[in-house]
Order: sequence, then C-alpha cells, then structure tokens
Amino acid sequence: METRVAINVLRDRLKKLEIFRHLSESETALLLENLHYKELRKGNILYREGCYLNKVILLFDGVVKQKKCGSKGKELIIRFAKGGEILGFRSFLTEELACATAEVMEDVKVAYIEGSCLTQLMKSNSNFSMIMMKHVCGELSATQTFILNVAQKTVRERVAEGLVQLKEVFDVDDDCNLKIPLSRRDLANVVGTVPESVIRMLADFKKENLIEVNGRRIRLMNIQKLTRIGSVAM
Repeated sequence: METRVAINVLRDRLKKLEIFRHLSESETALLLENLHYKELRKGNILYREGCYLNKVILLFDGVVKQKKCGSKGKELIIRFAKGGEILGFRSFLTEELACATAEVMEDVKVAYIEGSCLTQLMKSNSNFSMIMMKHVCGELSATQTFILNVAQKTVRERVAEGLVQLKEVFDVDDDCNLKIPLSRRDLANVVGTVPESVIRMLADFKKENLIEVNGRRIRLMNIQKLTRIGSVAM
C-alpha cells in the first residue's frame, strides 16, 4: 500500500539512518525525488528469487526475512533484515537476478529507491560509496557464516544459536518471551533442519531449564548458556 508521507518527515527519517549520514542536502533531495514510500503488512513479498531488480528497498521499520527455496520446495531462511537496512542492492549492483525472496515478517515501512539514483550518489560521494560497499561485504559475510554453521555445527548448536539470534532480531518481553511467535517449521527453516529435529531439541532444552514453550511462544530462561551452546559471538 503506497502511503503519502510529507517530504520533511521522510527527510528526517533518512537523516537518522547511519547509511545516509554522509549525504549533502542536495544529495538527500535527489534521493527523496527517487523513492516511493510504502507500508506493507506481514506476508507481502518485496521481491522474489530470480527476478531482475532495478530498484532497491530501504527498510525504515519492521522485519523482513530473506529466504531461498530448494528444488523440492523446502524453504531456508538465510537472514532477517531490520530497520535501517537496504535490500536487493548487491543484485542490482552486480546485475544478477535476486538470489533470495524477501518477505515481510512484521509489518514494515519501506522506500523503493531507483537503483540508478544510488549509483549516481556512489559516483559523486566517496564516503557514501564506502558505506554501501561495507553493506555488501556484510551481507556476504553473513551468508558465508550461515553456510559454515549449517555445514559444521550440530543441530543442538544451530537451534541454540538460532534462538539467541531471534532474540537479537525480535527482542524479548519482560518475561523473556521472544516477541515473535514461531512455528516449528519457521524455526527449522532458520537453522537449516527439519521440524522433527527442532521439536526434539526444544524438548531437550526444556528439560535442561533453558527454555519454556507455550504453543508458538518460547521463553528464554538461560540466554547465557544458550549462547555458549551455540558458540554465538557477543
């Protein structure tokens, strides 16, 4: 749903984001001329794996999951994106088809930005160009870490790490319940295993008093130990 938002409001939102802090007033004005603001609900698709991208997506608020589908239709969630991140930039920059599908996990406020505008800003502003390059490198690093974890870590380690990472993305309430309700299939897709393995591992963690489970709600009772089990860098 495209929503009308005052230019001065969008300008203030852009200035608060680290990625745009080096833009001049004229460069910010150019960016504002080349973006379309939208508010989208959970389940909306921002772009699909295999499509050509001539725009990139700036995420103001909310959470987006980036997922890949295997040959048998199995979904694998490769990362979550939160406010302040840009999606689809690497595919646009390399002129490759999108390597993943971006789906709204929590209601979002986004801006679709013309890719040609970002290219122009990168050519004219070396500081901005460096920030965008760091962004691409960060994405690649996260993907490499994910692949390494799936290949080398046990299911126990991956589920523990997945729970800690979900806390970092979605936060917890006052009782340490993850703020995002997840199905066992969702969690399996996050850690790269099957739902049956996740169910067994959650039962083990519950016996060890590391978590409590109430339907789709998961309460993290011992985050430090889960962190150690998952070998999560803090």
